[in-house]
Amino acid sequence: KLRARAAERAPGDVRISDAVPAPVSKVKGRFRYQIMLRSRRTREVTEPLRQALAELRKPRGISCVVDVDAIDLM
Repeated sequence: KLRARAAERAPGDVRISDAVPAPVSKVKGRFRYQIMLRSRRTREVTEPLRQALAELRKPRGISCVVDVDAIDLM
């Protein structure tokens, strides 16, 4: 749902991957997934993502972490 909402709000040149299991897919009994957003300008990614996160009602026990300019995807 987060990916779809961010895609609806992002400009056309922002590339958004599908949600896929993270390279380390399970840590301490919790499953991890990642979505990557790519753009030449940070604001084109951060604003749509901020809006999508604000609208999204996450189920109990679900958390989202945003890493801007990620160096390592682990």
